[in-house]
Amino acid sequence: MHSLTQTYHLTLVLLSYVIAAIASYTALDMGGRVTEASGKSRHAWMWGGACAMGTGIWSMHFIAMLALHLPVTSTYDHWIVLISIVIAILASAVALFVISRKQLAMSSLFVGGGLMGIGIAAMHYTGMAAMEIPAHIHYDPVRFVLSIFVAIAVSIVAVLIAFRLRHEQGSAALRKKLASGLVMGAAIVGMHYTGMWATTFTPHEGAIFAGGKRMNAELLAYAVGILTCFILGIAIYRAIIDRRLGEFLKKAKDSEQRYNSLYHNNLDAVISYNLAGGITSINPAAVATTGYDMDELESFQIATKMSPDDWNQIVHSFRLASKGIPQNSDTEILHKNGQKVAINITHIPIVVNGEIEGVYAILRDITERKRTEAIINFQAFHDELTGLPNRRLLEQQLDQGLKALGEGQSLVVMFLDTDRFKVINDSLGHGFGDKVLISIAERLRDLVRVGDTVARMGGDEFTLVLPSLSQAEAITFADKVIDGLGQPLLIDDMEVRITVSIGIAVYPKDGQDMTALMRSADTAMYAAKEKGKNQYRFYMSSMNEQVYERLLLENELYKAVEREEFMLHYQPQVSLATNEIVGVEALVRWKHPEKGLVPPGQFIPLAEETGLIVPIGEWVLREACRQNMSWLAEGFPPLRMSVNLSTRQFWKKNIVETVAQVLEETGMDPACLELEITESIMMDVNRSISTLQALKELGVHIAVDDFGTGYSSLTYLKRFPLDRLKIDQSFVRDLLHDSHNEAIVATIIAMAHHLGLYVVAEGVEHLEEANFLVDQKCDEAQGYYISKPVPADEFRKILQAMKTG
Repeated sequence: MHSLTQTYHLTLVLLSYVIAAIASYTALDMGGRVTEASGKSRHAWMWGGACAMGTGIWSMHFIAMLALHLPVTSTYDHWIVLISIVIAILASAVALFVISRKQLAMSSLFVGGGLMGIGIAAMHYTGMAAMEIPAHIHYDPVRFVLSIFVAIAVSIVAVLIAFRLRHEQGSAALRKKLASGLVMGAAIVGMHYTGMWATTFTPHEGAIFAGGKRMNAELLAYAVGILTCFILGIAIYRAIIDRRLGEFLKKAKDSEQRYNSLYHNNLDAVISYNLAGGITSINPAAVATTGYDMDELESFQIATKMSPDDWNQIVHSFRLASKGIPQNSDTEILHKNGQKVAINITHIPIVVNGEIEGVYAILRDITERKRTEAIINFQAFHDELTGLPNRRLLEQQLDQGLKALGEGQSLVVMFLDTDRFKVINDSLGHGFGDKVLISIAERLRDLVRVGDTVARMGGDEFTLVLPSLSQAEAITFADKVIDGLGQPLLIDDMEVRITVSIGIAVYPKDGQDMTALMRSADTAMYAAKEKGKNQYRFYMSSMNEQVYERLLLENELYKAVEREEFMLHYQPQVSLATNEIVGVEALVRWKHPEKGLVPPGQFIPLAEETGLIVPIGEWVLREACRQNMSWLAEGFPPLRMSVNLSTRQFWKKNIVETVAQVLEETGMDPACLELEITESIMMDVNRSISTLQALKELGVHIAVDDFGTGYSSLTYLKRFPLDRLKIDQSFVRDLLHDSHNEAIVATIIAMAHHLGLYVVAEGVEHLEEANFLVDQKCDEAQGYYISKPVPADEFRKILQAMKTG
């Protein structure tokens, strides 16, 4: 018998595809919800989704069956239909279970997809078995197996797509899921019609053919489709609502966790109050900041542990914050250990639903910040080395002190400068000099009264501000300072003596304001230095002219160096044994174009202070060597040329190279050059020895000038590579009238000879002095008795007379 003709209602075929696409989209969306859920919620979503998805797949199958038109009457066994529905739901549950796993292994993909495919195929063929028609149903074996493979392949692809899209959100994810739903729907429909392609219907003998089905298949299909879409729609809508609610709850939970993290892990103490001032919560940092535990903090008001002077301000800040106005202030809190802790307290309102429910008090420990600010402030207004007020603070205090003075009250400003401090720095190093300055500062602190100010202005200059001191009291105080600072300082096991020059200005006579007083005291200090140092001078208006002249002289000295306005005078040194000239000392003179010869006492100290002594000294050395070679070329016997080295010259790093270069340029025998140094150079033994030894290696002679007036110990003499001592003229000048000077000179000569040193006596002006020196076996003499310093031409005449005489 021939098989029945199969035709399809195209509208219902299309409807079956729509249902399949919606069911596929539902599966994709449900996969994400099952993955995100946990616990009982996870099981509920999985079975609820399976029911919705299974119903959708079954509806697609049922509508597709209703779309099939056979020329016989057909009905369905309701129980078998129900079984097919259950199979569809179970197959969907398998799919959702697989795609909800954290990871999808290939084995899980194929097993899960295979079970789902077999389930869908079973649902299809179970549904076919539910048909009650007067015909036999036959299946082509090849097509039957093909339909099952199609079902499995479609299921595997569907599971893979659903797994990859399960976490995606947003409009882009929606588009991907819709597109994937359409593809998966087409695949599922394709699987169904592959199964129908494997099916043929053979009518029974005597079967009655009819033009249609007993049920109105088209209306039933639409009803099932609408009902299914409604069910799937509800499922999708529920998933969307649940997802948004989940996102909202997650955000709320995250926000709460962030708040708790901020609150409990905050390094600042946070205490919340209700509007009545009662504590409602305390974070752990409050315990660290105050030292009190939670129970202790809740038992009393924290404000009672703060500075009483700030209570009113704190209460006021709390009230303003409770009205919506944040406040911030600094105070101190008494820690449980008894120490005061500087804190910054911020009051901010707690606003909930637009209403102020309380106040947060945020306490930040600023003790370290305050300490740092104090250090920075101290450094800004105090000298780093001595800790004394600096110029900035002194000027502020002096200005405030002047404003506070009443009528008839006085105030004294003393400006101190350490005499010859550059010698200490240059000879013993800046580290040693710093220790000297620290010792001076300590002594000044001990000398002043309570209410007086001692400040370091920079370098070796100090200023004293002495309120309510008369001029007579200022004299007594200045003497006290000079005497106190004149006592020996013991630094690094070395005794150092210093002197100071003091300028004094008195308010209101010497200045009506801070600037004028400081200027007057500074001017008076320079006047004290001009008068010989180690003394004080009160300011006088005539000093301004002296200061101006000094500044003018300093400016002209710079020009003199540039223009080489210097010349040398030469003073012979005579052997007391033979009366022959054996040496000559070169002495610099300044030939001013307008003032004529400027005395050395006027410009040498200025050259020392300004540093111009270095280029002047180098010129002297070169010119003296050149002149000595000139006399030698004229046929005069070789002479020892003595040249003074200033302290600044000696401590120049290139002094040895400079001397060597001059000797090479002039061609003078190093043995004919004698360099004279002062005792102050020997204060730093180690540095001095290395330089002196380097000079000695050149072949030059080394002499100590003005011996007996410096600070060095006599024991150092044996350690230095010296050739000659020059006794200072202050001992020789009163030799005939002071027995002490006789003893000193005799002792120096004897000591020098025992050390293998030659001795030159300076300042010899009388025959009797020369005879005494001869009796003491002094080697050489120099002074006006022999000859005053003379220009080179006159000294040539002396040499000529010696040569012919």
